Amino acid sequence: MIVGQVSADGVPVLRLDIGGQVWPAIIDTGFNGDFELPERLRPIVNPRFICRIRSFLAAGQFAEEDN
Repeated sequence: MIVGQVSADGVPVLRLDIGGQVWPAIIDTGFNGDFELPERLRPIVNPRFICRIRSFLAAGQFAEEDN
């Protein structure tokens, strides 16, 4: 179970322990399976490139991102 809070302005927030530090995380209700972290955590989590994806956005546009 994930436990969090709702901020004063109605934003759902939780805290993640990554690399020995606690980071605030906003819950994105449009979650698409990707997880974004601050650049300064790159050496701690050692991410690997998997592929490049192309997403179709609600505004009728496409976005390309490394995955």
